[in-house]
Formats: sequence, structure tokens, C-alpha cells
Amino acid sequence: MVVGQKIKALRLLKGLTQANLAIGLGMRATTHIARWEQSDSIPRTQMLQKLGRILEVNWPWLQDSSQSIINETEISFRPLSPYLINKPKWSALMTRDLAEIMPKLFSELKFETVRGFQAPCGGGIIVANNHNISMEIDCTPTLYLSLVPVLPTIQVQAITDLRFLKVIFLGDMDREICEQCGIRYVAKVNKPEPETSENFKTRIYVNASAEPELNPHDLEAELKKEINRIITKFGLLHSQVSVSVAIPKKKTTTFMDIIVDPEMKKLAKPLYDSKEF
Repeated sequence: MVVGQKIKALRLLKGLTQANLAIGLGMRATTHIARWEQSDSIPRTQMLQKLGRILEVNWPWLQDSSQSIINETEISFRPLSPYLINKPKWSALMTRDLAEIMPKLFSELKFETVRGFQAPCGGGIIVANNHNISMEIDCTPTLYLSLVPVLPTIQVQAITDLRFLKVIFLGDMDREICEQCGIRYVAKVNKPEPETSENFKTRIYVNASAEPELNPHDLEAELKKEINRIITKFGLLHSQVSVSVAIPKKKTTTFMDIIVDPEMKKLAKPLYDSKEF
């Protein structure tokens, strides 16, 4: 692959239009990017370095395929984010262009095995490996069904909708897929807050039901009064008390609000309905 083809492939995998990339590079127009991708010109070294940072690859690989594409052993992409409104014209253009250029990229990187994990909803996860790196591409139904036919060596197997949806919507790594494809599995963990020897914080979370006529302001006032009584009793100094009472939305509804693309919102419903979310 030439420099322009590599830039285009990575731009599409990152879900960027030429205009998005131009903004990231500090350009006012897409003229130079279009010329690069059409192989009418080649970016200078300084611009290649900027491209490497934005596309999250080693910039020397863009001009020299003997270099490593990344320093790590895994790289992942989600070309069509479920949290953005993907206009039909852009989605169709990206799907078409990716289907055209992906075989070239996979050949360039000398991937030895290509696996597809397809869910009943039509979406899927593509994982390609060579002896140095693994590449994961999380695909919406339209994109997945467009890429599979152009990857003749792909080995397809089924996964449940729930497993697929947890990957594409929540960003969770699927342990079984990682183990099967030799990808390092990293479980999500919540980092504890750093301890301090001089001060301490007390956080109180209350999850309770109440009658509809409950006045949140009255409850706030009573809670604050009681907390101040406890502070006085124990002689705490420089205390700051903040109490807020609100009736939150259900977690699934709040999560639904984040997804703005109508098709993706519909696709995500089984995840909302599951008790695993």
C-alpha cells in the first residue's frame, strides 16, 4: 500500500471524515487530504508525525511498511460509533470504501488468521492476527455484512446478541474472544480513591422509594440538619456539608439518552432489557 491508501484506511477505521481529519491537523480545508489519498502528493515528515498521533499508529509505518504499525500488540477500531448520528450518506460511503480497502490493508499487514464473530442482529466483531499484532474491528450490522464477503479467508462463528452489544455499546472486552484470538484480556476495574492522612471524606448514597407527594427540599433540609448534629457531636472541624435529593432516571433510560442514532438505539434495546447491564 502507498502512503495515501494507508491514511485513508486508518481514517475510515477511526470513523473520521476528511473534514474531521483536517480539523485535527489544523487545516482549513480537505484539499491536501484528498490529494494524499488519491496519491497526488505525499505528506511531509512533520505532517506524517501529526497523522500518526491522530490515527494512533507509528508514523514511520505510513511511509515504510517494514516498520511496525503500533508499539503495542493490540489495536482496536469502532468505525461507526453508536453514540453519534451517522448520516446515511456518510455511513454508505464509509462502508463502501472500507470494503474496498480492507483486503489491501489485511494483505499489507500479513494477517495469518481472520475471524468473524457474528451476532443474530447482523453486527459482529472481526479479529485479525499475525505473529506480532492483533486487530479488532467492532462493526455495526451494515458494516459487518459488507466486510465479510471481501475477506475470503475469514472464519465465521456465532455469538449472542448480548455479547456483541456489550462490546460495541459498553466497550467491554469479550473474554472468550480474547482467549480464542490470543488477545490480552483486561477486565474493567474501579480505581480506589487515594487515601489522605489529614482529611477524610464521608459519602452517603441512599437508594430508597417514597410516596409521590414527597417534597425533595424538605428531605434535603432534614438530612442536612441531622448531619450537622452528627458533625457537632464528634467535634469535626472545617466541615462542608452538601445534600442533594433527586429522583433519577432508570439506568437504562439514562443510557438510552446517550445513544443518538435511531438505528443504533433500536439495536441496543436487548442490552437495556437484559439484567446483565
